Amino acid sequence: MFNYFAIILYSGILYGSNNISEYERKTEDFSITCDFCTKKIMGKYIIIENNNYHDRCYKEHIQLHCDQCNKRINGSYNIKNNNNYHPRCFKYFVLDRCDICDVPIENEYIKDMWGNIYHGYHENELPKCESCSRIVCNRMTGGGFIINETRNICNLCWDNVISNKSNIKNITKKVISILNKVGINNLPDKIPIVLVDSREDLNRISNIRLGKIQGYTKYEYETLGGVKVSEKYKIYILNYLHEINFHAVLAHELLHVYLFQNNLNISESNREGFCNLGSQLVYETYDNQLSNIKLKGMYQDTDPDYGKGFIRMNSNLEKYGWKKLLKILAQL
Repeated sequence: MFNYFAIILYSGILYGSNNISEYERKTEDFSITCDFCTKKIMGKYIIIENNNYHDRCYKEHIQLHCDQCNKRINGSYNIKNNNNYHPRCFKYFVLDRCDICDVPIENEYIKDMWGNIYHGYHENELPKCESCSRIVCNRMTGGGFIINETRNICNLCWDNVISNKSNIKNITKKVISILNKVGINNLPDKIPIVLVDSREDLNRISNIRLGKIQGYTKYEYETLGGVKVSEKYKIYILNYLHEINFHAVLAHELLHVYLFQNNLNISESNREGFCNLGSQLVYETYDNQLSNIKLKGMYQDTDPDYGKGFIRMNSNLEKYGWKKLLKILAQL
């Protein structure tokens, strides 16, 4: 399972007012002086914040100027990082723009795990890529593909999806090698792996109604006199998964095989939590932005089995290490 994370932020607009009062002083009254040049004021002058200025002194030396266009500011203005802007200059040259529609963002917005920012209403308008959770659109991902009307893959991920069986043999060897390094040995390397196009088909095969599963391991065995004499495994995985996600799902399913092989009948929460340790190993092996986002999603998943079960089993892993964890797994 992978959860999408977003941060809701605000544009942080502050406002100021530059209201100017202008007065005309009779020429024979010399009692008022300019608070800038200290000379007597005759004729038209400006009062602002209880100070008096010649019109020229104020406009050339006191009046605020826009830090974008450098023209004088009259009336309301925007403030950001101690700089002052005309409202229009601020909107079109200072505010961040939406990475989806390129319109300036004036109020609430969302920042995704990739650093993209966009208006919140796009969340309900456009689909998300099931691999990277970016919103699928031309500006952000170069578009994407719809699979079975319910799954969407963006163009940034498309070149890395697993959509045929030609690479599965090498992928299986790589994943088994990763698991071997922590002491999970003797896994069969010729398990049939079937690519399934839709989650509906995967749910139907597995009889699991969680809706978010990406893989399933079918286990069949025969006994003679109470002793197993044959075992068969078949792994089903969603088609068009990103290769990193595919590796992680396969690692998860291979740990199910390990549990079956060793007759470890543990609770469902511990079982799924333990198998997710395999996915964690894969993500840690890749150690790139996508894998780190996926890994973070695992830690923040609230599902009682795939999320909380994983957190509990990972806590045991940190406490005991792989070697001891595998020995005491049935006791947990």
